[in-house]
Amino acid sequence: MGPEEWKELAIMIASGAVGTLAFAVIFSVKPKHLIFATLGGIIACFLYFFTKNIGLFAANAISSFAVTMYSELISRLRKAPVVTFLTPAVITLVPGGSLYRCVASMIAKNYKEAGGYALDTLNVCLGIAAGIMVASLCVSCFFLIKKKIISRREAKR
Repeated sequence: MGPEEWKELAIMIASGAVGTLAFAVIFSVKPKHLIFATLGGIIACFLYFFTKNIGLFAANAISSFAVTMYSELISRLRKAPVVTFLTPAVITLVPGGSLYRCVASMIAKNYKEAGGYALDTLNVCLGIAAGIMVASLCVSCFFLIKKKIISRREAKR
């Protein structure tokens, strides 16, 4: 990575951390959980930076998958709801720029350009949703399997 890429990464992570922290405060996350919620946003930005070249959907799916897994883990360690950590972290992935450009293009009656931005926005939203859903499904399956194993062990006794 060249100096420009390092600078872009630093700016992305710093702005992601500040944005996540600010949203966590607005979302009324307890002060004892703020650092962990902010760390989720940093993870999301970091992963997005390194996966953004594979496409909007995939980059956001990978980032939101990882952040959901992190949120599931940290919520159990900190004894707090998953959404305490997931919502502020995922907010950094929300497609504000492409949504703004889509609406601005619609207002300017440049419908072809608006359609392109609308597709970008949709790809990002679907990627975020897919990542969260797949990670949540993985965690649910893990705990279901764990519960069945424990119940079988107890039944053998």
